[in-house]
Amino acid sequence: MSTSHTSQSGGFIPLDTIMDTGRVHRNPISDWAKRLTPMIRSCSGEISFAKVQEGCAALNNAALVFVHAGMPEYSKEICHSQMDWLASFRTLFSDSQLSELAIHPWVNLGRLSRRSRNYDEALGYFLALDVSCHDSIVQFEQWSVPVSPSLRITAEPIYVYEILRTHMQSGDWIRALDFAINLKQPISSSTSMLVTELMVHSFLHQGDVHEVVPVMKQMPWPGDSFGILAKCFYSAIFLSAIGQRESCVKAIHRMKPHLTSYLGRQELDSRDLRLSIELCRLASYLDLPEFLESMLSTASAIVLHARDVPFASQLITLSKQALSIESFDGVAALEGFVASSGYRLPWLGSTEPGISEALRDLRSAVSELLCVPVSR
Repeated sequence: MSTSHTSQSGGFIPLDTIMDTGRVHRNPISDWAKRLTPMIRSCSGEISFAKVQEGCAALNNAALVFVHAGMPEYSKEICHSQMDWLASFRTLFSDSQLSELAIHPWVNLGRLSRRSRNYDEALGYFLALDVSCHDSIVQFEQWSVPVSPSLRITAEPIYVYEILRTHMQSGDWIRALDFAINLKQPISSSTSMLVTELMVHSFLHQGDVHEVVPVMKQMPWPGDSFGILAKCFYSAIFLSAIGQRESCVKAIHRMKPHLTSYLGRQELDSRDLRLSIELCRLASYLDLPEFLESMLSTASAIVLHARDVPFASQLITLSKQALSIESFDGVAALEGFVASSGYRLPWLGSTEPGISEALRDLRSAVSELLCVPVSR
């Protein structure tokens, strides 16, 4: 059974992107809910703009919690009510300030549509955030605001990334490439990085290997240790795509000492976890049992430290599907962690009573702040 995608030319293709930053660690439901509940309750009463910002950040996370708990309809209610809640502060704060916060629940509605495979509906949400059109006005839900520099910084990478992601998840690689190639310039360096990585994925899926190197040369690689490792990783992928297995293996082994040092740090971002998991997939694809076991051990340790449930689930699947290793000792710890997480995954049963109680408390806090009926 394959543990990765392969391109039309037979090379390895990552299942996830690694260059985007800002993804939150998706902790067990009980822990996550208990952390968010007091944050949401603290936003009642007299309020400052800083408190509104804190409330929005907590509500964005709460919507994500209920998605992973198998309650997407309630997540949708939170998103709609959150935008109404923000609109209630129009007499206190400017539309430009509030609209930047309202972008996030709006985008979450689009992500919920994409999660349900309603791709056209999802695109409708994301297209509304095109800051290069609309005659310098962005309109979504009850918001109609001029495009300011700060709004552009917020909206542009979301607009580009989510549209490309939607085309790619729907399997429409041609539309994804067409969108990326025809983007109006200039775009920010961070947006360019997202576009470039997704274009590489699209060309690999299409089997257009000769297009990968020119695109990679345009990548504004981060100037830190992660940027160096990411560049080496994609160079190895390119070598795999053109059938240069031995050169690809050498490139991976050259990364190993740097990986050990880099991934041994105390605090790791989501992109670091994704890089480690993709390297596991690449090692499995290349049939490198020693490197795979080493990377599985490293990836498991950092995923469990970050307490990221979906990534732990991915490692369980990967370790069981990998044909190049007999077994992986760390899989039992991963399975125990995921089984007690409260996530609604196909191979898991119902949530534990304590987790349900944490969810009830979080729903109550959300209801008090946004007036969303708890019974929904």
